Amino acid sequence: MSTLVIQHGEDEPPGLVGAALGKYEVCRTWLGERVPDALTHDALVVLGGPMAAWDDERHPHLAAEARLLAAYARAGRPTLGVCLGSQLLARGLGARNFRGPALEKGLLPISLTDAGRSDALVRGFDGATVVQWHGDSFSLPDGAVWLASSASYAHQAFRVGERAWGLQFHVECDRALRRVWGFDAGSDDIDTRNRGLAERFAELVILSARR
Repeated sequence: MSTLVIQHGEDEPPGLVGAALGKYEVCRTWLGERVPDALTHDALVVLGGPMAAWDDERHPHLAAEARLLAAYARAGRPTLGVCLGSQLLARGLGARNFRGPALEKGLLPISLTDAGRSDALVRGFDGATVVQWHGDSFSLPDGAVWLASSASYAHQAFRVGERAWGLQFHVECDRALRRVWGFDAGSDDIDTRNRGLAERFAELVILSARR
């Protein structure tokens, strides 16, 4: 199997998602590495970053990332957008990006929708504390399945088709990375849930690559 991880900063690594995948290739956009314009891997992960998902003037690679995310999702290949990545996935599929109501930062709970409680990836996160750090949001793409919300942000997670997810919260974060970001480390439950989700995504990548 082969997975491309697009990373936007040195301190925003794939963390638990990378550990679950084991082997992956990284595109380091902050170092000027070029975002591919074709489906070169079995799966795609796009991580968070400090920029707005629509700021093409200062970050011209964002438009290419949005197109690539949409291409992977439409092709039915395993796709995961985290925070900025979720906003770019929504953008690539024709939805709107916009400023959120306020900065959402900290260890905060989310609620799953009925669809989220049975979703292959986010099940088990209903009422769970997750890592939030964002000030932007998005509308849901046409045909997307709404999976989760928080008190401040209606759209915390969505799925497109059966293998593409956008997660506004930082599922890649383990305790060490939370400390690097200046967060309270929180409980072991956060790591356990995040690791479980990351491993489910990695299993999906393996199964998809074998077909």
